[in-house]
Amino acid sequence: MAERLEAILRNEGNSVTGMMAMGGRERILRNFTPERHLSGLMDIYGRVLGGDEIPDGYDPSPVV
Repeated sequence: MAERLEAILRNEGNSVTGMMAMGGRERILRNFTPERHLSGLMDIYGRVLGGDEIPDGYDPSPVV
């Protein structure tokens, strides 16, 4: 199995690798926009100003 995975990863023209790259790019473009970042910051600031405790690792805008 390890040999097969290495072969897939070495072959940059491989359709599986290309599909994974495109899927990753689409995920980044969909989830990491300036609007989502601002919305997340505003959520955190609102919680802090409201006296809420922010847990370690808190993510105000989960990735979809």
